Amino acid sequence: MVKNGKIHKRKSLFKTSNGRLLDNEIVSPLHTPVDWSKIDPGIEYELRILRDNGIETTESCQGGQGHPFPEPTIRFCGGRAAGFKAVGIAITYGLKMSELRRVWDMQDGELTGPQWEITFYALHSGLGGRAKSVPKQDGSGTVTWKWG
Repeated sequence: MVKNGKIHKRKSLFKTSNGRLLDNEIVSPLHTPVDWSKIDPGIEYELRILRDNGIETTESCQGGQGHPFPEPTIRFCGGRAAGFKAVGIAITYGLKMSELRRVWDMQDGELTGPQWEITFYALHSGLGGRAKSVPKQDGSGTVTWKWG
């Protein structure tokens, strides 16, 4: 729970099979302000639905050439159940999701994360998607994207 801009612990509402309450969980502040004028139009609809239903998003991209992701992608934070909650929301609202991932990034030589990542089929004509990963030929083990 967030009170006065601070994160507080809350009691879990869920019980285990033996009737004990689950451990307290940390709850992040929901709905960090978004400047909607900077959101890619090809992912805005999906982003609004997830945020309106309590998913704390951290990054989004409509995907495609010139974008950081090859397909429409939304990253979000949360515990083990957050990804499944996002999938439930996507199904409920008829969003055309393609994958759910739990990812760790390398930053300054260290793993950071995990974060959740949900991807969508490119439904918006001319925006994002339809990319294939192609291994670079320099032996680095990295990939680039080919649109076709």
